[in-house]
Amino acid sequence: MNRAERRRLKKQQAARGIEKQIKNDILQQVDNDRVEALLSCFVLALHEEFGFGKERCLRALYRIDSYMEPYVSSQESVKQLKDKVRDEVGILIHC
Repeated sequence: MNRAERRRLKKQQAARGIEKQIKNDILQQVDNDRVEALLSCFVLALHEEFGFGKERCLRALYRIDSYMEPYVSSQESVKQLKDKVRDEVGILIHC
């Protein structure tokens, strides 16, 4: 492999790295948007169905965050969370 080929390969690898980072950034933004949409729907449901105001909605969001932390840090799986909901509340969650 001559010097020109090595330079061409190096440029291609750099471009692939940038492309991969852009894809990862887009996927992260999509995930963030989904979480924000779900939390927004949850807060609206609490407000409209049960008359929750700002304080109680914030308390609910903080509690949700406390349940999400073990999932985000890979200490608990979605299956474990769903099993907990099934066992404690009697609701099966599935899409």
